[in-house]
Amino acid sequence: MGNTLKVLRSVFILILFSLLSNCSTSTNENFVLATYRGGEVRLNEYVDHYLLSTKRKPDEMPTEDNLIDIVSEKAISKIAILEAQNRELIDSPNFLKKLNHSQKKILFYRYMRQEIINAVITDSLVRRFYTDYSPQYNMKYILRPFIEKSKQEFIQSQKDTIDFIYEMLQNGYSFAELAKRYSQDMVSNKKGGDIGFLVKESIGDEIIRSVMDTLSDYSYSTPFLGVAGYYILYKGEKREVNIPLFKDVKDRIWQTLYRTRRHYIKEKAKLRFDQLSSHYNYDVHEITIKKISNELKIQPKRDPFKYENLSIDVLNEPVATFIEDTLYIRDIYADKKKRPTDKFDFRLRLNALAQEKLFALHARELDIHKENEVIDELQNIYDSQLRNELYHQEVKIKADNKIELISDEEIKQLSRFELRRLHLDIEKDFRQLLEAEMKEKFKLEINDHQMENALQIALRKKKLQNMEMVSK
Repeated sequence: MGNTLKVLRSVFILILFSLLSNCSTSTNENFVLATYRGGEVRLNEYVDHYLLSTKRKPDEMPTEDNLIDIVSEKAISKIAILEAQNRELIDSPNFLKKLNHSQKKILFYRYMRQEIINAVITDSLVRRFYTDYSPQYNMKYILRPFIEKSKQEFIQSQKDTIDFIYEMLQNGYSFAELAKRYSQDMVSNKKGGDIGFLVKESIGDEIIRSVMDTLSDYSYSTPFLGVAGYYILYKGEKREVNIPLFKDVKDRIWQTLYRTRRHYIKEKAKLRFDQLSSHYNYDVHEITIKKISNELKIQPKRDPFKYENLSIDVLNEPVATFIEDTLYIRDIYADKKKRPTDKFDFRLRLNALAQEKLFALHARELDIHKENEVIDELQNIYDSQLRNELYHQEVKIKADNKIELISDEEIKQLSRFELRRLHLDIEKDFRQLLEAEMKEKFKLEINDHQMENALQIALRKKKLQNMEMVSK
């Protein structure tokens, strides 16, 4: 009975939404809420923004102040692009560099999804996961991991340890207690190795899935080598679960598969990169890497691949080349969070960046940049970067210059927090000045005559949104 009422309520909401939508579009249309020289802001832009920003705030109803804020923000965002174009900032080296980088990122991510990820996480795999949704088994494991750059001595010690744990299991020790004591999986070891009730396909490692298939209920495996290291697997309680509708769990299944199949995605991307390298004349300048490595002989206690140990001249050295592009040492260290600290990490970062650039080139060859969704995404990136360049020059740089005029003595008297607060306040002043000038220059006007009408439409749609949220 409860499910029936829920379905009827959902149907009622859909009908109501249709009636309200048809009513609002037929009688009010998508009228203009603000105008400026060169453009306008319409009702749908305001309503969409308002509903999205208040989706989790059922009590936040539309107000005149909120409408003016949203419409003004939308208008200023568009005006900033026009102003940047008027100032010919599209020729700014800083803008062109950031735009080029962002557009390549977009093409790389799209290429990865279409050419690599979709080839690993296929529709048939998603369906197979769903088909095997029930029964599920309570699985546990003991893990002794190692990574690609682990030394052979360490790998052998991990194998010896897992063999020792297996002997203890055979002598009657508790699996859960041994997992707490010896497993190095930091998430599951505190729970006695328990990783929950699982569908087989939710396990990313093919070897673990294969071992799981061979185990009887309430039994453990012999030690085996998997993707992350050495394992002992335990197969526990079996349970039947209610199978939800495919459409309700499809996205969740995809996310699970993506999370657990990353090593397959990585392998496939590497294989594709190797296949395309010669096509794009990819060449690593090993002599440059060797030049850095030689510093170890001079100063053996200092790793030359750490950023602070690299000179400006070395940072400007090219480390890899291919058609239409060059990678420099400085590019490898550009992202502070991903800076390598040794030769192994350096190679990983070099390979990752080269892969991004090469896949972006191949994406253009495949005309991925001509797909409608990608065109829209690239246009949004262009607008965003152009707008950012205007604020960079008129707000960020001017604020930095003003801070530099403050004497060293005054700066020393400020705490780090106070200095940051001062910088933000100065930026805020320059931003307000810029936006006031743009409003005046482009003659921004809010359409007061349509404000009440817009608020009524927004209120109706907000009430409908609240009803939909309750029904879920």
